[in-house]
Amino acid sequence: MSSSFFFSFLFFTVLVFLLRCCDASEENNRYLKCSQQFICGDKINVTYPFWGLADRRMWRPGYCGLEGFELLCEGDGSTSMVFEDQRYIVFNIDQTNRTMNLARRDLLIDPCLPDHYRNMTINNHRLLEYTDAVKNISIFYGCTDPCSDPRTGLPGEFSCPCEGDRTTVAFFGNEKSFVD
Repeated sequence: MSSSFFFSFLFFTVLVFLLRCCDASEENNRYLKCSQQFICGDKINVTYPFWGLADRRMWRPGYCGLEGFELLCEGDGSTSMVFEDQRYIVFNIDQTNRTMNLARRDLLIDPCLPDHYRNMTINNHRLLEYTDAVKNISIFYGCTDPCSDPRTGLPGEFSCPCEGDRTTVAFFGNEKSFVD
């Protein structure tokens, strides 16, 4: 075996080894970002499966979490999450008990806008399961008689001062409210 072949083989082996080490180092650096928690404001401090942009300095990449669990830190310090094409404010995430408290952002800003009146049912979604404490509640508004008559005394009746000075009467109930 010639010495030039030996040195070529040795050079090639060392080169391959160095390239593999550098590649592994870059892969490790990629996942170092996953050790960072998503922190927004003073209430949200979470890890996997959540990911997203906490502020300009802290980005928890998508490969650090699961699809559908992206969080956004808003300019006012609140955290939001987009779910079924609707933005929700995240009030609390308890990773130990696997629970979240959410509210539709648009309804918190102004609950009286007409385009807000739409179905908000979330059924059989692959990311969410309701706890045993959650009850299905239906809200009816803009009803014709007798619902619109405030003297009916329906259980769960309330007024919503929307649409200028006009008061919209509505009522809510669960499945037991509608069964005789």
